[in-house]
Amino acid sequence: MIEFQNYHCHRMYTNVRISDSAVTPTAYAERAKQFGHGILSSAEHGWQGNYYETYRIAKEYGLKPLIGAEAYWVKDRLEKDRSNCHIFIGARNENGRQALNDVLSEANLTGFYGQPRLDIPLILSLPPKDVIVTTACIAYWRYDDIEDITKEFHKHFGKNFFLEVQYHNTDSQRELNKRILRLHEELKIPLIMGCDSHYITPQQSQVRTDFLYSKGLDYPDEQGWFLDYPDGDAAYARFADQCVLSHQQICDAMNNTNVFLDIEEYDNPIFNTDIKMPSLFPEGTPQEEKNAEYRRLIWQGWDEYKKNVPEERHEHYRSEIQKEIKTVEDTRMADYFINNYHIIRKGKENGGWLTKSGRGSAVSFITNMLLGFTEVDRIAAKVHMYPERFMSATRILQSGSLPDIDFNCAPVEPFARAQQEILGEDHAYPMIAYGTMQKSAAWKLYAKSQGISFEIANAVSDQIKKYETALKHAGEDADEISVYDYIDKEYHDIYQKSKDYLGLVTSWSIAPCSYLLFQGSIRKEIGLVKIKDHLCCLMDGHWAEACHFLKNDLLKVSVVDLIYRSYHRIGIEPPTVQELLKMCPPDDEAWSIYEKGCTIGINQCEQTGTASRVTKYAPKNISELGAFVAAIRPGFKSMYKTFEERKPFAYGVKAFDELIQTDEMPNSFLLYQEQEMAALNYAGIDMSDCYTAIKNIAKKRADKVLAYKEKFIDGFSRTIIENEHRTPEEADELSQQLWQIIEDSARYSFNASHSYCVALDSLYGAWLKAHHPLEFYEVLLTLSEIKGDKDKMNAIKDEAESYFNIKFPPFRFGQDNRCIKADIANNTIVNSISAIKGYSSAVGEVLYGCAQENFKSFIDVLKWLDEHSVKASKVMPLIIIDYFQDFGNINELLILLDAWELLKQGNAKTIKKDKLIGNRFETVIASMCSCKNKDGSDSATYKLEDKALKCLYEYEKYIKEHPIPAPSMKERIDWSMTVLGYADVVTNKEEDRRRLLITDKTPIHDQAGNVWSYRIGTKSLGSGKTARLTVKAPIHDKMPISVGDIVYAAELYKNQTGYWYLLSYNIEGSDKKQRNYTFEDILNGVKEKK
Repeated sequence: MIEFQNYHCHRMYTNVRISDSAVTPTAYAERAKQFGHGILSSAEHGWQGNYYETYRIAKEYGLKPLIGAEAYWVKDRLEKDRSNCHIFIGARNENGRQALNDVLSEANLTGFYGQPRLDIPLILSLPPKDVIVTTACIAYWRYDDIEDITKEFHKHFGKNFFLEVQYHNTDSQRELNKRILRLHEELKIPLIMGCDSHYITPQQSQVRTDFLYSKGLDYPDEQGWFLDYPDGDAAYARFADQCVLSHQQICDAMNNTNVFLDIEEYDNPIFNTDIKMPSLFPEGTPQEEKNAEYRRLIWQGWDEYKKNVPEERHEHYRSEIQKEIKTVEDTRMADYFINNYHIIRKGKENGGWLTKSGRGSAVSFITNMLLGFTEVDRIAAKVHMYPERFMSATRILQSGSLPDIDFNCAPVEPFARAQQEILGEDHAYPMIAYGTMQKSAAWKLYAKSQGISFEIANAVSDQIKKYETALKHAGEDADEISVYDYIDKEYHDIYQKSKDYLGLVTSWSIAPCSYLLFQGSIRKEIGLVKIKDHLCCLMDGHWAEACHFLKNDLLKVSVVDLIYRSYHRIGIEPPTVQELLKMCPPDDEAWSIYEKGCTIGINQCEQTGTASRVTKYAPKNISELGAFVAAIRPGFKSMYKTFEERKPFAYGVKAFDELIQTDEMPNSFLLYQEQEMAALNYAGIDMSDCYTAIKNIAKKRADKVLAYKEKFIDGFSRTIIENEHRTPEEADELSQQLWQIIEDSARYSFNASHSYCVALDSLYGAWLKAHHPLEFYEVLLTLSEIKGDKDKMNAIKDEAESYFNIKFPPFRFGQDNRCIKADIANNTIVNSISAIKGYSSAVGEVLYGCAQENFKSFIDVLKWLDEHSVKASKVMPLIIIDYFQDFGNINELLILLDAWELLKQGNAKTIKKDKLIGNRFETVIASMCSCKNKDGSDSATYKLEDKALKCLYEYEKYIKEHPIPAPSMKERIDWSMTVLGYADVVTNKEEDRRRLLITDKTPIHDQAGNVWSYRIGTKSLGSGKTARLTVKAPIHDKMPISVGDIVYAAELYKNQTGYWYLLSYNIEGSDKKQRNYTFEDILNGVKEKK
């Protein structure tokens, strides 16, 4: 069999730029080994592919990794040229790899036009001895003067430049090969065979076709192409069938692919697993010098903070600080903390906000507080936290891992910019994330490509969703759940076929929060790509973790934005954590927010189910709130009722209970990993090893767990024998029981420091909401408007009105609608005009300016708005929501607007009579303008001359003197729904308070599945208040209610638990009258559905 190397091939990673392949790199490696080939290429369309994965798989299979790209190129990348010719560039060595990364980075930076494009100067900047270049596919030859360009490339790259021939069975490829052969003979440029593989075997072509079809793609010019990965004999035969190349030329072209066997090892630490910690110190700086700077920063922070600590506790703090400093120095991690100290400071200087609380286990390091990463003092906290949960010398050194602090920011950009300002632009970039097909997406792709019926496709999709929900809550038992347990047996076979697409990479995106910080040049050593106008480094989280790069996580967290904006709105900075806790004693109104379930915008408690739970639990201190956050996780389900009902709970082993219980949480619920760590430590296991032990227990690593178990039982038994005077038999039995408790709880236990942090974030919002509800809701609505979340905005308004009687007046001319604005004096919040689709804040500015003119005439308003570029198309929707009600009713203003347009905004010189037929406007125009010709005969046109504007003013006066009926309430509601998406209609009349608009309706079923009542959402047309009412089925069935109906509530009843029942009503527009029922009738005399 003729040997060759398949350098020109494509895998699933090409899909991020152009959907083209459904094959993994591993499949290529297996094929290469099957044929005895020696390389594995990373090249994809327009980029280097996931070359780290290629490198790793190549090493695993004993192949040489080839890092390259089938790049796009044009003559001048600064021109808008979509020729996008192709060229293959492979790196012969590390210098070539970095040079390739450099030019492709530049293509993304300055040559991006639809795709990243190299140009001739960039290609010629590549070092000729360090890369191998081929003319790739037919797309190389698009320019008329391509042969001259090819000569230039050959002159530059010399023996490392090849003319690529391919074996496709098409006329175009045969003609191209003839042209290539002529150039080969003329210029003595060597030939090379390119496979241009997109799958492995011919049988897999259908998988790719199905994939393309699901994306709505078809490449008709591929007819007759061979896109598989053949053996040497098959490749030779295809060339022979073309009848273009001679036997020797075919052999030479195939043999020349073996040039890729000479590529050198890419000698760069980016591929090894050593820790890659960037440093602000010059290269070669002794570690002790870095440690000294770290210590200086820590003690500087302590000098500032110690005034908040009672003097008698200073020594304890200094001792704890010293222990943490030692851990950092022992692990040689001073650079990590020094880097982030300066980044966070700079980010704040840039205008960024960092959460006061912190995130995750990082707050269990008191030194992180002193560096400004958090304001949580873990020594003073009422919840036990241990520094070993964040990092220990044992764990860091044994695993070769890095510390990991997640920073909750708002916005992220100031901190991201700070990273580049501190480390240098080429040393900090966002990372990428690959989008892969999961079970649900893979099934949908397959179902679409195969034309599977909508009913079957939907049925299986629903079953997969149930599986994914179960998996989400399975915790450590996830491995025991199979998707086939959820899919009907009759669909198993067709579902099985969709698995070809599982894990298929189909897209990429900017990693949501991850940034690479790197000592070397990211542009050259890693590479840059452009995604949605952002430059990112060519590294994902898997690579960063596997090779121990420093990945900084800057998380954009909406609660941080909400907290800072809200506190600034009331004119103060957010209080420190200690200040907040002093502001929230158990009797403070902040805790009533949880007890009432008034929790929209309150961290961790927004969801309906969680709001209901927190209402029942009603936390009264930060420990209880943190415990609630941990307790609502699915794994604690079996104990949750006991927790929620605040029943006393203890294990009856004094030593064990005392380890768990605190002043604010005097019970023994095992909620936190830190509690389990304390128990293990009490039994004699070193605290530095306790977190690793808990993780091993949770993961059921039997070989490692056994050693911990024996040590725990022995140590705990010995301790309670000594301290509690238990018998050896009792001690052993209790220790066995407690071990089982630890083993069971380790599967669901939560991070205490993280619970504490998110509870603090929650409390910051609760205090604001309780004491400054108007400002809180103003900010919350503004943020929801920015996100375009109208449903949430409606829910926020309902809550604000229900709990705080805050009013949201309808849009009206004269309001300041430039933004959402709270009116403290009137307990109202005015909506922003931007909430209306198609209306920008600029329109709000114009409307506000117009209102300041105090016009008395609507025509003057129209004239002023028109002069400021707000045309009739923008005015009409405002009219029909009664925005301009001070100037007349909706119908009157619509008629005036029609006249305004008819007379061309007061600029018309004439108007034809037939345009005024049946229009009362004619009466006004006829009284003011002539319709006679010069000879005295009647004209078909009124001559307005300069009277058009006067006519409009007169028409407005005429309408006031001859009022036009206003639209019905139903019409107003329909218009409001059309423009706003909700009914913003309020009469403010006492007699309309019981006129209710039905906004939603939900049937309530009994255990037998029968509907016994309906829950209806209502809005009073008189007051604007919203309420939920219950209508029993027998009453409803007599006169069914629909969403959008207007009903008059004749009789209402409130039961002892606070639920309102609608006992009798009439529907407006209906001739039915409903019999009045009493509540006793409902309970006793009315036949209800059973």
